[in-house]
Amino acid sequence: MKNLITALLIVIATISAQAAPESGPFHPMDALTPNEIEATVKLLKDAGDADKDTTFPAVTLREAPKEDIRKWQQGQPFSRAAFVILRKQSKTFEAIVDITAKKITSFTEKPGEEPMIMDYEWVAGRDKFMADPRFKAAIAKRGLKDMKQVFCTPNSAGTFPGDGFEGRRILKIPCFSGKNRLHPLLARPIEGLMGIVDSNTGEVLDVLDRETVELPAAPKGYGADLPKLDKVTNPIAMIAPAGPNIELSGNLEIKWNRWQMHARSDKRAGLILSLVKFDDGKKLRDIAY
Repeated sequence: MKNLITALLIVIATISAQAAPESGPFHPMDALTPNEIEATVKLLKDAGDADKDTTFPAVTLREAPKEDIRKWQQGQPFSRAAFVILRKQSKTFEAIVDITAKKITSFTEKPGEEPMIMDYEWVAGRDKFMADPRFKAAIAKRGLKDMKQVFCTPNSAGTFPGDGFEGRRILKIPCFSGKNRLHPLLARPIEGLMGIVDSNTGEVLDVLDRETVELPAAPKGYGADLPKLDKVTNPIAMIAPAGPNIELSGNLEIKWNRWQMHARSDKRAGLILSLVKFDDGKKLRDIAY
């Protein structure tokens, strides 16, 4: 099992390093290609279900029925479909698009549901909060004069019963200070300060400025006392003079030792392994669908 986990970690690194496929898909379980994603979005826009301002928090593979995947053989044709989450005019929709037939199978509004936060929302929410005069006053009160050492990171906290924000797309934004860092990569939380921003409207709904808590001095060996970095070590090369032990084909079918499986990356789920099989010496056994 340890060796299998090690092999999978190498596969994950391989997936991360791979360029987007220029052809394919080669297998019904392959992730959507860039061309398929573009075709999906175009179908939705052509039908009027999306416009130039619509955002797409998720465009991912809608898997074919399990029985169809089980019967499929390499070289046979197969159909492709996409599952899409859209955000249009502050409303959430779900769609299923048949890419092969070039038609929209379903398009449904999901009242009261919120999709994942998009990158532009993080940036806009942070910038709105940090431009608010109440935020600037709170920072000044804490004696943090160098704004280059202050940064804020929105969280998709959502709403809670009785908080008065029902029906809004809420970001809650804590902040951090780079003053007296305890580690080169870690800042320290600015206590008692929190922003609440409606991502739909860009409105800063509140700046919670509670008790001011001074940052305690960094203990010896941290902060300004961080030791100097060691000298650069000599490079290490990992080689396989007899060839690699992992065979990759398509986008991505994997063979390693007695194992074989299909892998794809998904925006929400991360790495998805499917059709995992093991050769026990007598037959190729199904381990996991």
